[in-house]
Amino acid sequence: MNKDDIRKSILKERSLLSESQRREFNQAIYQRLINSDLYQKSKIIFAFASFGSEVDTWTILDHSINEGKRVYLPRVEGKIMNFYEFKDIQSLEPSKFGILEPRMEEANRYLVETDPNQIKVMIMPGLAFDTKGNRIGYGAGYYDKYLNSFPKDHFIKAAIAYDFQIFDHLVSDPYDIPVDIIITPSKYLPIK
Repeated sequence: MNKDDIRKSILKERSLLSESQRREFNQAIYQRLINSDLYQKSKIIFAFASFGSEVDTWTILDHSINEGKRVYLPRVEGKIMNFYEFKDIQSLEPSKFGILEPRMEEANRYLVETDPNQIKVMIMPGLAFDTKGNRIGYGAGYYDKYLNSFPKDHFIKAAIAYDFQIFDHLVSDPYDIPVDIIITPSKYLPIK
């Protein structure tokens, strides 16, 4: 299957999940993430506002803010994406696709954390992942472009996904940036 076929297949399978399955899977992913050493040690979380049939991020966002972590969400600005600090849902507005994004306020835009020892976890969306960390996103390349503008180890990149979104092998392109960890309802998989 090519990338487009995989995208269509996963979108279809995600849409067929019942509400009770979705709740159960989302809760398991949430627990695996927040109980991980990585999350516990991090002070800065980059995430996304889940939309449609994606793994729910709202409980993660709430927990992170309640734990005193700084949280950043993406905003698409033309052909690029930037991250802005998120404090509450009132600071978000719908994009042209209906996805909630932070308002564009320069003072809240992420530039570069000055403390190199600060653990920055980026929770990434995607449609498919493999056991080597390769990722198939939605096709626009926003995350790859954004991540390429930072040193390779600036973020620890974590994917959250349902188990059926994990493949043994995906074809990747040279510009595709792999994730470092995959979290599903059944596993916490660090990529070697």
